[in-house]
Amino acid sequence: MDPSREAAGSRDSEPASLALPTVGGFVQLPQSWDSSAGKIQNLVEHACGGVGVLQSAALEVRANHSHKQDWHYLYCISGSFEYREWSLDHQYALQDKDRIELRVRAGQMIFTPPMRNHELRFIEHTVMISISKLSRTHAEHETDVVRL
Repeated sequence: MDPSREAAGSRDSEPASLALPTVGGFVQLPQSWDSSAGKIQNLVEHACGGVGVLQSAALEVRANHSHKQDWHYLYCISGSFEYREWSLDHQYALQDKDRIELRVRAGQMIFTPPMRNHELRFIEHTVMISISKLSRTHAEHETDVVRL
């Protein structure tokens, strides 16, 4: 094995200093830097495997799945959507105490951990950034997804 890779950790493990939540929800963004030139807002300040831009039409539903190993952040650039998340051993139901239901708007970011069912319902045309642990090539993404 390449010693530099071993020192950095494998793609399947998280850095020791990274404590990701086991249940998703809103994410506090890192402090931004403001100057006369403008503003810099970091979204994630740790290693990740994929970054993508997603666009969704109003009234569409996406996700409705879980991930075996992958996690992802979703940062809403414009528009808004409803986010639902629940445990693998429950159907989504109002009585499920382990469920999360949020309205995500522009400028907000949520986190979805692995092994949690989740669904997005778009209220209006929405553009967002997805930042994931694993590569988001179509083939690699599909091997990690469990559809509901």
